[in-house]
Amino acid sequence: MKHTLNLTKEKAHKILNKYIKTKFILDHSLESAVIMHALAKHLGENEELWYTIGLLHDLDMDLIGSNYDIHGIKTKEILENELIIDIGIINPILAHTECLESHKDKYKRIDIVDFALGASEQITGIITAYARMRPEKFEGIKLKSIKKKIKDKAFARNVNREFIYDIINTGVELDEFLEIAINAIYEIRENINI
Repeated sequence: MKHTLNLTKEKAHKILNKYIKTKFILDHSLESAVIMHALAKHLGENEELWYTIGLLHDLDMDLIGSNYDIHGIKTKEILENELIIDIGIINPILAHTECLESHKDKYKRIDIVDFALGASEQITGIITAYARMRPEKFEGIKLKSIKKKIKDKAFARNVNREFIYDIINTGVELDEFLEIAINAIYEIRENINI
């Protein structure tokens, strides 16, 4: 059964801009959204739904500060206040917090969209950190360079590599995923502040 989304991209962007003011988080949200959209297209899933999940997954970041114990939970509250009670959006957002110590027994990635979001939002950290250190920024980023940076645990050390490798749970191989992610972010490179 295909999921029908009752939230347009335009409304999702309005909600994002209402709650997120930090440029880095806005960029990360957009990067996650375009990767999720590209993955959905590749997998034959609902592109608008996956884009929206990627866009809104960190909606609470400006509100929670460093209190990650409520990350995801606060996003769920925000969405419910905005009358977005769609479990097709909320469940993957909660599941992406599985890696947090306080959430590991509460939320689990189960569905394909959960694994897609986990991998998509984590790979943004590797790709953008790598682009920041290059004079060419996003121009000409190669798959082998991103794979090398993933293996280097000292590089972008806060990125959860396990979540990236778990992309295989969507049926997409790592190399294929990295190409999709690199190309998706490249398409929006002019909108990203690095």
